[in-house]
Amino acid sequence: MTRFNPSSKHRTPQEWSQEAYRVTSSNNLQFHVIGGLIISVLVAGATTPVTGGLIAAYTLWTAWKRSDDIQRSQSAIIDAGCIAQVLEGDNFQDYLDQCGHNAVMSELSYAQQRGLTLSNDAIDYLEALPEVTPQSLQSVKSTAIGADINHQHQHQSSAIGQTVIETYNPLSNTQIDIVGEMTNRIQNIFGVGQGGSGKGMLLANACRAVKEKHPDKKIFLINGKDDPKEHSYFAGVVDIEKRLHCETAKPQTVAAWFEASIAEYDDFAAENNGALLVIDEGTIIGAKLKDAKSNALNDKIIGVTSCGGSMGKNIWVFGKDSGDQWAPPS
Repeated sequence: MTRFNPSSKHRTPQEWSQEAYRVTSSNNLQFHVIGGLIISVLVAGATTPVTGGLIAAYTLWTAWKRSDDIQRSQSAIIDAGCIAQVLEGDNFQDYLDQCGHNAVMSELSYAQQRGLTLSNDAIDYLEALPEVTPQSLQSVKSTAIGADINHQHQHQSSAIGQTVIETYNPLSNTQIDIVGEMTNRIQNIFGVGQGGSGKGMLLANACRAVKEKHPDKKIFLINGKDDPKEHSYFAGVVDIEKRLHCETAKPQTVAAWFEASIAEYDDFAAENNGALLVIDEGTIIGAKLKDAKSNALNDKIIGVTSCGGSMGKNIWVFGKDSGDQWAPPS
């Protein structure tokens, strides 16, 4: 006789809620903050105070965001009994086996609608589902999550109301729309990233979004990397692009090219009631200008950020984190 009994892992609703609350409480948030601040100090010593400060600020922001996510998840557990979104591993599978697909989907839908963070297993489960269309979801019922949540766990088929989901994106509430943040309202931006991290593609997509959201906004690009493989990034997107492969160019050549490009930008902005100045590969440009004893880049950043708003001027500078070769003006 076999002792196999998959029902032995069944728990009461209260036990599942306790397990979910325990998971959200075991977050090591304090170690995330301390570790991030230590890293920022080490990076500041090895590179620049600006970079270290950015890392420290990002660490504190992410810690605050995680703390807020945890509190909101715990409120959903306590107030609504919504727990599927935090379970992982065997716990997620056991909960799914016990409560069924419809109950779990109701809870995950509830969590998504409120922007709660989903566990990796919850995301994997959603991604593994067949493609969902509005037509195929006309008959999908969502179980009320609230005062009757215990009744839901005991009677998974009970539902009061019908919800049609028109779009399906399990990651929509866990991603930051960087392009949207950059382009909903155009502001001055300084971006730093490692080589190959996708800065050029991000800039290209952001420039396309600028043209879609602000059709009258002109874009003037100064590109410090003349790479034929990347020419298509900005083709037909920016209004004017000035390119030079600064890595192999002499400092005086870079200085003359950059200063001429800035003069052309000023004339272009005056003719068009302002323009967005985008400087890609700002680190190598700044390093070459520093060697050439030119302050053109720093002067333009200070000028646009201080006085450019009233003239419709904005500036985006993107570059690599390359130590103290060049840093933006404080």
